[in-house]
Amino acid sequence: MDGANNGRPIRYYNILGRTNWNRTWVNVSISCACRYTSRQQAEISNLTPWSSYEFSIAAVSDLGIGTPSIPSPIYSTHEDRPYIASKNVGGGSGKIGDLTITWDPLLPQEQHSHGIYYKAFWRLKGKLEWASEIIKRQDNIGMAVANIPLNNYYTEYEVKVQALNKVGKGPESEVVVIYSAENMPLVAPQKPKLPLSTRPLSMLLGSRSNKLLENYAGRRRCGVLLIRTTRNWGLIVGLKPDTYYFVKVMAYNAAGEGPENERAEERTYRKAPQKPPSSVHIYGINPSTVRVVWRYVSLAQDEEPIEGYKVRVWESDQNMITAKDTIVAIGQKLGAYFTNLTPGKSYNMRVLAYSNGGDGPTIRFQMGEERLTKLVNESKKEKQQKNECGTCVSVIAAICDEVRDTLFEKSLACLSSWRYSKARMVSEAVMIEIL
Repeated sequence: MDGANNGRPIRYYNILGRTNWNRTWVNVSISCACRYTSRQQAEISNLTPWSSYEFSIAAVSDLGIGTPSIPSPIYSTHEDRPYIASKNVGGGSGKIGDLTITWDPLLPQEQHSHGIYYKAFWRLKGKLEWASEIIKRQDNIGMAVANIPLNNYYTEYEVKVQALNKVGKGPESEVVVIYSAENMPLVAPQKPKLPLSTRPLSMLLGSRSNKLLENYAGRRRCGVLLIRTTRNWGLIVGLKPDTYYFVKVMAYNAAGEGPENERAEERTYRKAPQKPPSSVHIYGINPSTVRVVWRYVSLAQDEEPIEGYKVRVWESDQNMITAKDTIVAIGQKLGAYFTNLTPGKSYNMRVLAYSNGGDGPTIRFQMGEERLTKLVNESKKEKQQKNECGTCVSVIAAICDEVRDTLFEKSLACLSSWRYSKARMVSEAVMIEIL
């Protein structure tokens, strides 16, 4: 029966419903037209099978939707077959001879009857005939394990899944390609090689590997490196420089480890250069160009021979990853030019030697308009640290469009008490040299 229309005629009715699976009210029939009788009637379709429904009615007029009625008694829909197929069909892994098939089980509101179960289908990729197995479990787990020939390890199979209940069969899922379980590797990797990297504490393995065997200073120790990829090399870090190591390699997969190969022996490189270049000079060529020169680095017996020098320059307000390296090989004149510098812009520069053992320590330069008093004081502290611990020195220079005499005089005043320093005007630049 209709309630009061409050002065406007009722246009239509909204029928709301909720189930035992979802207690939220939703529209199950919209725009249900009025019948000119004392009681209204409507037929609702597309309800969920095997569900308990409650209904409520809301009248709609030109002014909006009215207050819904109190819920009706509970009505149950009939059972039916599943309407949707299982989702996320896949599989793989397991032990040799297994074909594991997985899927997402249907939710309770999607089962439409008691006693839901599944049928799994599989076949070798490219074949026509399907094999199948019915899986009836009370816990509704979405997994089946089919037995296949042992020789079909790590082989492509096509699989699909179908949901069923006591009323009938549901639709089949889409066909998906999966791999059967793997077998353990049966042979060892061949001909392992040990090319050494340019880092003093690392070594490259030249075969697919998961084992490292170390024999050092008469003590036998074993480490393990797992390379979770199919590439044929691996990087071992944390090794000692100038040390002999033994390495064994084996392949492995989900099924287990294969046999080891014969051990390979190799020595890591000696240390990288431990001292920075000395007597570094920066000369201003013009407002946007500088020339850098330095002296050779002396090596100790435990260091690799120097292959060359790197001069690294980047803007002071940028990260060092933006730096550009200029390579000066052994045999070339020890110097480099840097052009297209912005006058008044601050730059960082590092000069270092490199070898097979790696990059050596750096000397750092800061170029640009700076207050020399502050920079000289900072450099003096670094000079004192050098005398104490032998670390690299710091050379600081300012490149400007125009160097005023007053600025130069202030720099000389700052350097007057510094015994190991000197300053001079060189081609439109102020250069501070630490000897």
